[in-house]
Amino acid sequence: MEKSGEGQQPFLRAKGLSGLAFLYMSLGDNLNGKRAAEESVALFRQSQDKSGLAYALVIVAFPLEFLGERLQAEAALMEGIAIARSEKNAFVLASALNNLTRVTLDLHGDTNAAERYADEAIRVSREAGIEWTVATAHEMKGNIAFHRKEYDEARALIEKAVQAYREVGAHFNVIIAKSSLAHMERLSGNYAIALDIYRETIVAFRDIGQMGAVAHQLECFGFIALAQDHPERTLQLFAAANALREKVGTPMTPDEQIYFDEQLKGMRDELNSMQFDSIWSRGYAMTMEQAIDFALEEIND
Repeated sequence: MEKSGEGQQPFLRAKGLSGLAFLYMSLGDNLNGKRAAEESVALFRQSQDKSGLAYALVIVAFPLEFLGERLQAEAALMEGIAIARSEKNAFVLASALNNLTRVTLDLHGDTNAAERYADEAIRVSREAGIEWTVATAHEMKGNIAFHRKEYDEARALIEKAVQAYREVGAHFNVIIAKSSLAHMERLSGNYAIALDIYRETIVAFRDIGQMGAVAHQLECFGFIALAQDHPERTLQLFAAANALREKVGTPMTPDEQIYFDEQLKGMRDELNSMQFDSIWSRGYAMTMEQAIDFALEEIND
């Protein structure tokens, strides 16, 4: 017997809220993404749609992770995995395993457990013929290799993921994976390589309207400028990123904020307050396009 229109409403609202949560997160608004995803989970718990609940749990894990609530993200993913297994939903299972790979690395630093999750995601995805989640698993394995300081392997796996994303037409994931590769190169001290990639990804993020990501890329240009002893350039990039974040309402994640504050403190210690405020004001006054052009400028080391 079919449900009445009234009976369908909570179910349809639950599905809509999952989509809305994903949209919020893609725009860098993790707080609203969390609110929408949590409501979606609550509504799905009242329904008979177990696969819908499993997927909603995968979705809610994203903002929980990005907001630093990794234990809660881990619990959501574990529950989602258990439901997806029982429902034989390969897509949700593989997606949850991939996300759990990343959460396990960040929360526990357990590369062996993370690798087991990624390997299972590959197996499940291949059995179901889902190439997108295979690509994501390779990206996750690249993160594992980087965590192990196996840098050549990490680079090769991320590049493999980029190619796989291209083959399935996942343009957004191509940009994200390339940005991850740039972060790896920056953290490894390969600044010239990182800058080459960032110059591509910051424009790509702008072109698809990912303003929070543009702000983060500006900060990454700033981190490199700081490492290369260009404090004035660094501060202007940081200020421009701050202005953009305020304009579009996309604050840093807690992890990003901690790292940023550490870098900024050194600059406050180095510059007197008048110098600091003057340089900051110049960067803060930039439009997004001016800030991107400034970031793309070649500088002499």
